[in-house]
Amino acid sequence: MKLAREQQNTALLILYATTVKSTLTLSLKETSVRRMKNTYQDHIKVQAASGSTSKIVEELPNKKVGRPLLTGEEIDLQVQRYLSDLRSRGCIVNTHIAIAVGEGILSNKDPGCLAVNGGGIQLTKDWAKYLFRRMGLVKRKATTKAKVNVEHFEEIKKSFHQDIRNIVIMDDIPKELIINLDQTGLNYVPVAQWTMEVEGAKRVQVDGKDDKRQITAVFACSMAGEFLLPQLVYQGKTSRCLPRFNFPSGWSITFSENHWCNEETMKVYITNVILPFLCRTRQRLDLPADHPALLLFDNLKGQCTEMLLKMLDAENINVVLIPANCTDRLQPLDLCVNKAAKDFLRNEFQKWYASQVCSQLDGKAEIEPIDLRLSVIKPLGAKWLVNLYDYLKSKPSIIISGFKEAGITDCVNKCV
Repeated sequence: MKLAREQQNTALLILYATTVKSTLTLSLKETSVRRMKNTYQDHIKVQAASGSTSKIVEELPNKKVGRPLLTGEEIDLQVQRYLSDLRSRGCIVNTHIAIAVGEGILSNKDPGCLAVNGGGIQLTKDWAKYLFRRMGLVKRKATTKAKVNVEHFEEIKKSFHQDIRNIVIMDDIPKELIINLDQTGLNYVPVAQWTMEVEGAKRVQVDGKDDKRQITAVFACSMAGEFLLPQLVYQGKTSRCLPRFNFPSGWSITFSENHWCNEETMKVYITNVILPFLCRTRQRLDLPADHPALLLFDNLKGQCTEMLLKMLDAENINVVLIPANCTDRLQPLDLCVNKAAKDFLRNEFQKWYASQVCSQLDGKAEIEPIDLRLSVIKPLGAKWLVNLYDYLKSKPSIIISGFKEAGITDCVNKCV
């Protein structure tokens, strides 16, 4: 009897659906009607359990579609609230901050769920970007810098390689004495690329993109894959601007008013790092103390002064300048090492930020903005840079790949 009544109700619903389809040109399947009926009955049961005798249902709840949220709804909302609060205070918000906040909250609630602890959750940039889209955020590039279109690039590249080849052949320079040098700016805190504005906003402010708290790092490496001790140039007028941190012996730590390299800082680096390295390498290869070497670097004002070029020449160091506007294709350090270095430092910052978020949640319901003052972040950055040096020293393949990508390896191999 009950089964017959169920069939009758379903038939009536199908008849109703057929009428709706003919009237509103809607396409309804029998399975959809059955699901509507079951949802309606469940809703009536809920009303009855709450003491209501009404059987009037004006609308049915929509069923959630798509995959469940990776972190779950509760943590996802907590991450969104924290990022919104950061943005309202004018703080930096980007994918790295979002990932760090998510990992920090998860570490406090359920550390075993994270992939680093053997769990199944790994927060990535794609996760952060999806989070931003759901928050209605719009991505804006924080720079207008674009690649310069160089005319006759192949001819310039060929001439650059020919200059290297001629010097290597003429002076019989081994790859261990071919040094690439470059300067790169490093941010204490990853700058913002996302802004909390609704999509379609005509005027969008990208908070954090003008964060000038940087240092300049001078990197050098040999074609054989050895990473030399770096130079760090901090911003300031006296040594008081340097971090309270004990750097390893041999590191070149200095400062300038705008943290840019100049003739004096480059002279210090060549004297304290480049020349001692060449001396040790010549001894190891059983070469004369004045055996020629080759130095490749950009045509920057601070390192192409008459004094520095004469100094290099006196030490029997040949110089080949990387063509202007071609560093993104012919500068080995720019091709592989600089990006790897910045990615490493971002990850170090991200792990530290996540740990701060996690520790704040102990006994608290809300998170305060993490303290990013220079007095806090500068010594931390120094520690991360030491870790970076150890990392790159252990990865000669990264350095070697830069010379290969610039075409220098093939160029030198033809000299053998």
